[in-house]
Amino acid sequence: MGLRRTIISVASAIAVVGVTAFLSRPMPARSAPGDVIHDIEPARVAATGWPLAITRAGHYRLLADLVVPPGADALQVADGLTVTIDLNGFQIVGASHCTAQLPCAAAAGTSGVRVLGPNSQVTVMNGRIRGFSHAALSATAELPMSGRFTAMDLHLENNGAGVRAATLNATRLVASGNQRLGVYATQLTVSDSRFYDNGQCGVSGVQGVVQRSIAVGNTGYGFCGALAVVFQSNAAWGNGQGAVLGGASVVASNTF
Repeated sequence: MGLRRTIISVASAIAVVGVTAFLSRPMPARSAPGDVIHDIEPARVAATGWPLAITRAGHYRLLADLVVPPGADALQVADGLTVTIDLNGFQIVGASHCTAQLPCAAAAGTSGVRVLGPNSQVTVMNGRIRGFSHAALSATAELPMSGRFTAMDLHLENNGAGVRAATLNATRLVASGNQRLGVYATQLTVSDSRFYDNGQCGVSGVQGVVQRSIAVGNTGYGFCGALAVVFQSNAAWGNGQGAVLGGASVVASNTF
C-alpha cells in the first residue's frame, strides 16, 4: 500500500470513528418552545397493530427499540405533513436481513419509514434502521419517485436499499450492507456521510451535491450520478466498478 493510500485510509478511519461517536449517543431533541413531543412506545404499537400511522404533523420520539414483524412497515407518514422522528439512540428493526450477497430486496417490500405521498417533509435522526426489504427510508413504491427526507446521525444497514426518495438532505448518514443502493434520491444534498458494502452504488442521484463523504467496498460504483450531481471533497476506493460512474461531475478536491 502506497503512502497516499495509507494517508487516505487513516483519515477515513478517523472520520468513521467520528460518525460512530455521533451514532452511539442520542442528540438532544430539536423542538421549538411549546412544541409537543409525541412518544412512540413499542409495546403500544405492537398492541394496536402495524404499521404505526402518523397522521399529524409534529415531533415524535422513540422510547425503546421498535421490532417489527415480517411483512409490515414500521412507520407510515400521511401525505402533507412536516414530521420529525427522533430515534433517540434506539433502532427500528425489520424481519429481513439483506446484504450484497444475500437477496431479500422487493419493490413491494417493507420499509422502516414510508411516506405516503409527495407533499410531506420527514426528518429522521439519531439511531439505526435495519432489516426492511424495500428500503429503510422510502416513498411509495410507484413511480415517479416521491417523498422528501432529511436524515441526520442515522445508520441504515442490511435493508433492500438504504434510501429511495425524491429528495434527500443528509449529514452524518451511514448506509452499509444494503442489498441494492446505499442511497438513491432524485435530488441529493449529502455531506459528511459513509457508504460501504452495498450491493450496487454507494450513493446515486440525478442532481445535487455530495461532499466530504466516503464510499468503500460497494459492489457497483462508489458514487453514481447524472451530469447534474457534483462530487466535492470525497474519497472512494475498493468499489467493484470504480469510484465514480462515468459522466458524473467530479472536481479536483476528490481523492479517487
